Amino acid sequence: MTRNLKFFIFPLFFTIIIFLGINILFGKTEKAPSFTAQIVETSPLRKINIQPNLSAQSAIVMEVDKKGNDIVHFEKGIKQKLPIASLTKLMTALVVFENPLIYPKSMPITLSKKAVSQIDASRYITLEEGKTFSLETLLNILLIESGNGAAQIIAETLGEKEFINTMNFKAKELNMLDTFFVNPSGLDNRDNYNYSTVYDLAVLAQYIKKNYPEIFHISSKEIYHVFDINNEFYYFIPENTNKLLFEIPEIIGGKTGWTPTAGQCLLVLFSHPHKDTYFISVVLNSQNRFEDIKNIIQQIYNDN
Repeated sequence: MTRNLKFFIFPLFFTIIIFLGINILFGKTEKAPSFTAQIVETSPLRKINIQPNLSAQSAIVMEVDKKGNDIVHFEKGIKQKLPIASLTKLMTALVVFENPLIYPKSMPITLSKKAVSQIDASRYITLEEGKTFSLETLLNILLIESGNGAAQIIAETLGEKEFINTMNFKAKELNMLDTFFVNPSGLDNRDNYNYSTVYDLAVLAQYIKKNYPEIFHISSKEIYHVFDINNEFYYFIPENTNKLLFEIPEIIGGKTGWTPTAGQCLLVLFSHPHKDTYFISVVLNSQNRFEDIKNIIQQIYNDN
């Protein structure tokens, strides 16, 4: 071994020894794999066993959480197609809210002869052809007193046929496959009527609550003063058609309906005093819609 080679090997050898010693001293070893716990968010929804005694031919009770998860707690004929009377007006209002360029709230709308001649055009006054209101006022008439004149003239503003087509298109878009509309009010038209199922209507209510809660806010008003486009008082709506608003403060909103063909119909949304969710309940062809819904709400509230 040459002298120069010795000078090269010995320093290299000692460098390796020192490096290994430092690693051993400070415990530098291969890191063990780490595991991060995955947090799985669960829905607060759980099945509630309720068996309300109902007079309705068809009924549903659905609960919805903040994320849009839902669960059906009770069902009775939920896929049965039945006439829905003025529950129709929820879809009528939805078409308006989904088309703000066509239907700005301040838009003046003048009552037509066909609008004022509708059955129950208003429950409290004989509407005058040629009288003009803002769209916002007509929406309140539509949803609080369930005015059929308001429904008719709202549809005529777009074009009645086109408006009804839009209602049916929206139903298909929401996957309400057992729903069909022939008019914007829910009135029986000879052998034709608007029909749906309690399940489809619950889907509609959930969509409205998420995207256009103002519709249910309007529907929860207990009284309303009607002014024309010139801000002159026209008439007074002394009560909402939904009598449960005066009895159950947890009700968020909803819609009533009745025709000879449909019987008594009612859709309500209500909250729970101890839950961060809301409930949708629908009854069709009921003999006593308000008692049916009160029965449902009582059983929900009594659940522990």
